Amino acid sequence: MVTKAQKAVQKARRKEKKRQRDQIKEKRKRVQQPAMRLKARLAKQTPEPWEDEPIEDVALFQEHVLTKLSDDLADQARMIREAMEHIGSYMPGDALEALHVIPRRSPYSQWRLFLKGLAAWMKDDLATAQEVWSRLDRHRRPHRIAVSLVMAHCDDLPDSPARLPASEWIESEGIESEGIESGESVTEPTTSWRDELDADLLYHAKLVRRSHVDRVAVRAAQALLRIPNLIEDATVEPEHVEWLREFTKDYQAIEPDFVQALHETTVRRAFCGPFVDMFELAAKHFQGPKHDRKNTLLRFLYNLPINNSYPNNGDTSQILENYLYRELPNNQELPEPLRAAIASHVHMLRAAEEINKQESRGGPFAAFLPPPDLNVIRSCLNDSVQAYPKNTVAWQGLEAVFQDRLNDNDLLKASRDMLESELADVRERWVAAIPDAIEVRLKLVDYLLENDQSDRAKSHVQWLSGTHTDNPLAGAMQWKWNLLEAMRLCRRKSWLSQAPDRLDAAQRQWPKWLSQDWLPYLRAAVDLRAGDAKAMDSFGDDPLSACMKLAAAQRMRVPAAELKSLRAEVDAGLAKATELSTDHLVSMASFFWDLRRTGLVYPAYRMHGTKFLQILKDRFDADNHLVSEHLDDSRVRAALFLMAEEGFFNSMRDLYFPTFMRPDTRPLPPPLAATQSIAILKRRVNWGIETFANLTDAVRSGAQSGNAFERHFYHDLADRFEQRIRDAQKNEFGFLGSMMNRFGSEMDESDNECDCEDCRAARGEL
Repeated sequence: MVTKAQKAVQKARRKEKKRQRDQIKEKRKRVQQPAMRLKARLAKQTPEPWEDEPIEDVALFQEHVLTKLSDDLADQARMIREAMEHIGSYMPGDALEALHVIPRRSPYSQWRLFLKGLAAWMKDDLATAQEVWSRLDRHRRPHRIAVSLVMAHCDDLPDSPARLPASEWIESEGIESEGIESGESVTEPTTSWRDELDADLLYHAKLVRRSHVDRVAVRAAQALLRIPNLIEDATVEPEHVEWLREFTKDYQAIEPDFVQALHETTVRRAFCGPFVDMFELAAKHFQGPKHDRKNTLLRFLYNLPINNSYPNNGDTSQILENYLYRELPNNQELPEPLRAAIASHVHMLRAAEEINKQESRGGPFAAFLPPPDLNVIRSCLNDSVQAYPKNTVAWQGLEAVFQDRLNDNDLLKASRDMLESELADVRERWVAAIPDAIEVRLKLVDYLLENDQSDRAKSHVQWLSGTHTDNPLAGAMQWKWNLLEAMRLCRRKSWLSQAPDRLDAAQRQWPKWLSQDWLPYLRAAVDLRAGDAKAMDSFGDDPLSACMKLAAAQRMRVPAAELKSLRAEVDAGLAKATELSTDHLVSMASFFWDLRRTGLVYPAYRMHGTKFLQILKDRFDADNHLVSEHLDDSRVRAALFLMAEEGFFNSMRDLYFPTFMRPDTRPLPPPLAATQSIAILKRRVNWGIETFANLTDAVRSGAQSGNAFERHFYHDLADRFEQRIRDAQKNEFGFLGSMMNRFGSEMDESDNECDCEDCRAARGEL
């Protein structure tokens, strides 16, 4: 009697036999399919040498023969092999140029000529390929291969060959292939490519036509378009995934690039779709692009709130670290520099994840959660620039982290000094990695000179002076260096004797676009520092002169006790500021703007500078003609620009444009457009910035006239404004938000595309 255990064993055996029978049936069924038959025929194609074939040709496909060649010929054979692989994979690159070292009399010159025609044939340039191949030796293998490739494009291939098979043909011709010099041309003409066909070449011509010319895989893929869409809003459905998996089994070996393109397209469409399970299914079964074969990085992007309103609960940090430290370093499909660049971007994505963490966790209550950890963001960005030092976006983000902390008005002086020192170190590393970062180098030099580190700044000053750039501030750096050196020498009385020489050097290099009205005050301040108490008496006592005297004295390190009388003059002028003429106030604003744009603002400016500006702004508000009728006056333009820089027309989020900033004339005059642009850029948010896009043309038109500084100023302002608009169009996630689109922007674009038949036909999808 059979026990239950024996019955279970028998049942398992029956199931196994049935499974094996089903596998055999499926295999037979698949072998009968055209795709499998073509795949089997292609798998059988292995080159075989014919009798008396030149050893140089045989060495290309038989390794043991290659060892019998001389070192020079063996090297040439390897070059031919490598070039053939590159051209056959549709990535010729500079493979053909590398073959130029092969001499014309070399046996491999024929192969070099063949590969030149093959590159044209792969681009469907059959005429060029035939012209090149017509010069091949008809008794060598390259010519026979060329015959098959040319005839593969014929629509009326014969059923039987015009010639005998290769071995019989060579014997009937009575020709020994070894007796033909590689550099000689064959004298007997070839009347037609068709006349060269023999049985072997006809077989291979038909095989090439079916696999590469007719491209049966492309025709078979049309079935994908006939699968009905049953799920509303679905970009990919389970039936599509199942069909593509079967298609991959059939055509992976025949059309690997085409199959890979279908894989990547399917995954990208699933990424843009609303169903998480469909994306996971597609990412699991299909390969991604070269840099992300397992779709690990794409999974991370999909789980971010910026791309998915309902992200998975998976550990995105773990996903990213797995890609960064395991998959990417072992990816041999990519060259090392590209892997480093991708790693740099991935570190930026880690920083972006930290930035978005508050909103993703808090939802509508995000404002009540702790802000992003700037130390974590800073660490990620440091890793980014270490992985790939030329990543400008990462450097900009790292700089923005420091700027964000320095914007804290409650920051203690010691903490501020430490942050500014660390920021200077970051900028020094930045310009070492990217020397052409002119603006960064200028900021670095300003900091170093202001903090008495002239020796450290000297190399940067020399670099800027010896480099041609459109930025006039870079050309004026030698002038500024001499000026600040004179100010540094005033720290000690034993150095004072050297200060006038530095001022003389600064005078010789004084920029043409900058007023020299302040220079006499600087010389007088040196004398005041040396002990001449009446050095400033020769100047007037009006508020402009009072500010110039105080500015020069403070910059030249005059002791605080001697500054009291100068401060008193400024305070007296401020008390009667409402009685000053508009012309005088405009001149004061112009002086303040000169200090601001050259980075020479004196410490006491913050006590009274904006107060004088506010009185001038009130005058402009009361009489708009003071602005509209005097825009040609460089002092009025300077006043407007300085007001905008000081935040007179904006808060952190809002804009406040007075009536004189909104004239009825259109287009907007360039100075007013520039002033509005500065105010908009001063905001911390980008809300509604697209509505001001027309300002860029007006600002850029201002560069057509004016001095060198204004031409650069208008162009640079327009460029920064356009960049801010581009960032706003991409996202609203702050200074690192644009990094997200480095990997995801192309996939997001199709999310808003219309899928009606007319639109799909217009895009070439039907």
